[in-house]
Amino acid sequence: MKKDELHVSQDEWTYTCTKTSARAKVKRARTKAKRSLSKKLLTQEMQADEI
Repeated sequence: MKKDELHVSQDEWTYTCTKTSARAKVKRARTKAKRSLSKKLLTQEMQADEI
């Protein structure tokens, strides 16, 4: 692997950490995803209980 290839990937990786607004956006999106996932799991469990 070349040095500049690593540099580019590292830049992309740290991008969300450098910008506070971007970090907040990522955090919000992650919590939203977790919430929707837990809702799906809950509905699945409820349906399983009914059967």
